Amino acid sequence: MIQIIFSSVIITLTALWLASRRLNAIPFMLKIIVLGIITVLFYRPLIAEAFFIAPHTIFQITIIILAFMLFVHKYMHPQEPLFICMFDKIFMSFLLFLLLSLFFSVNKEASISQIFYFATLYLWYWTISNLPAERPVEKLLRITLICSCLLAVGYAWYQYAIGFDQTRLFVAENSGYAPQSKEFIRRLNSDTVFSTFLYPPAFAGYLGVIFLVILGFIREPLCGLKEKNRLIIPLRTGGYIFLVSLIPMLILTRSKGAWAAFIIGLIYFAVLYGFKNKTGKLKSFFFLCMFIGAFFLIKNISSTHLPTVKNFLASFEVRYEYWKATIEMIKQRPVFGFGPGTFASVYPGFKTLLAEETTMAHNSFLQIWAEAGFAAFVLFVSFFAAVCASGYRFMKDSRAIHNIGIPAGIITFLIHNLTDFSLYVGQVSLIIFALIGMLVLGERLTNPAAGFQDKLFLKKEHAPARLVFAGIAFIISLFYLISTYSAIYYDKAAENIFKKKDFKTALLYGKKASALNPFSAGYCFHAAVIFEALAMQENTPGDIRREYFKKAIDRYEAAVSRDPLLPYYHYRFGKLLLLMSKDAPVYSGKARLELEKSAQLYPVNPFYHEQLSKFYGIINAHELSQSEGEKAVELKKYYHKGTR
Repeated sequence: MIQIIFSSVIITLTALWLASRRLNAIPFMLKIIVLGIITVLFYRPLIAEAFFIAPHTIFQITIIILAFMLFVHKYMHPQEPLFICMFDKIFMSFLLFLLLSLFFSVNKEASISQIFYFATLYLWYWTISNLPAERPVEKLLRITLICSCLLAVGYAWYQYAIGFDQTRLFVAENSGYAPQSKEFIRRLNSDTVFSTFLYPPAFAGYLGVIFLVILGFIREPLCGLKEKNRLIIPLRTGGYIFLVSLIPMLILTRSKGAWAAFIIGLIYFAVLYGFKNKTGKLKSFFFLCMFIGAFFLIKNISSTHLPTVKNFLASFEVRYEYWKATIEMIKQRPVFGFGPGTFASVYPGFKTLLAEETTMAHNSFLQIWAEAGFAAFVLFVSFFAAVCASGYRFMKDSRAIHNIGIPAGIITFLIHNLTDFSLYVGQVSLIIFALIGMLVLGERLTNPAAGFQDKLFLKKEHAPARLVFAGIAFIISLFYLISTYSAIYYDKAAENIFKKKDFKTALLYGKKASALNPFSAGYCFHAAVIFEALAMQENTPGDIRREYFKKAIDRYEAAVSRDPLLPYYHYRFGKLLLLMSKDAPVYSGKARLELEKSAQLYPVNPFYHEQLSKFYGIINAHELSQSEGEKAVELKKYYHKGTR
């Protein structure tokens, strides 16, 4: 790991030095912005979510700073326009409807976080699309993509070859800092955790996109080299060898949805290549056959790692159950949805009998509709439809200097999101929105006079007000994200200390987390658990114990009020009230309501019916106890615990 970090630092410093030399023709502020962008673009695929505290929040903060710097630069240089195209108008409308759905959200804190996520993706795209339309900038972006991919894939091969044992050892020795979910451990033990993406579907989605982007770079003039340049042939040969090396890694992820998306994207690439190069249809067909043939050849060689057709169908059936539940969610609230970011809380109430547990719909389009409503869904689809249509028209332009791998990669991403959720994986989504920004930048380079974009000058009468508005939004966003990051840090620290049975210290950290993010249901719940643990200690005096129990009740009530559809909160609250009812019978009725609520919110989970059955037995409601017990036994025949 030390060698990898050292190598990464050396590569970064070298890249920054080369970049600063190539950008010597642009103003200092823009140079800093470009260097910041290529740093984010390089590091984002290399930072694992599970091994670092809130890495995406750090990248969000960086992106907001870069976007504000660009806005200030444009304000200081009125002769430089701000470019806004139809993509911006559609996506800003999408963000507006996300804000509207916030008022109907069942968990407003989660919705605000999700809105910030999408807003950051937009700012990231907007910043790249408004960079100087100069060849050195475009080259740096493409080179950064390739270098980051090289390092990510190299690390993935290392991990697959010899690194799984070290990862298992690290997880065993660092339980407080490494992910401990059953699904992660299962994947780790079966050697299906790759690179810094951890979960193979996310890595597979990234590989499918970046493969086509790099293929486009190879087929287009490399770094401005002319076709007669003697370096072209060795560079292209090396590029093809690298691409072929990606195929077995893609196969080893065992992500069936990513495979299908990759092959469809490859076909789309061949179609675009044939349109753009009238004499290249034969070449297009040749490359298509070569890579699809390589895919199936390696597939046959590595047959022990690959699922059968039956496995494909089983994977589809699992997702089909997710989609049925999501469609039922849409039917209940088709207009405004349950609120952005609330799928995980709402899903238990709609989970079908045969479905597995999940926190994502495994179809980003349906999830957006279920969470944010019909208008947001239409605008989201319209945004990517406009991107794909523009990319297709752009690629038919013989003057285009940009590569056709970008629209093909975006298509691959969209197809993959029909069966997965890489839209919500920052390591993948930031790459996609960077590609969309590069698509706009490429259009500006190819045909500056085209009506592709609207030029918005910061006129003197409007500029001060817009700058003030941007400044206020910047400060609020920065304050929110820094508070969020700090709250996550303190909550994680509280969790680790809690595991060591140091409850009072854990409580101190938990209070800091709640103070930094007072609207979080999760932090209230964690505080309630800590107060409950303090009350249950044998050496706690009676008066203090009652005080701790009272505080635990207050925190549980706050948690269930802020996230009312999450069954586990109601169950833990009811369990505490049941315990207290032994000394204070007044709590018995409320305990019953909470336990019944947990079973109502998760009707197909036998666990909650079992607990309700036990409660009915305690209060001598034997018929109800028997009914709930029989229901739990019947549900156990079908219930599948979440593995996805």
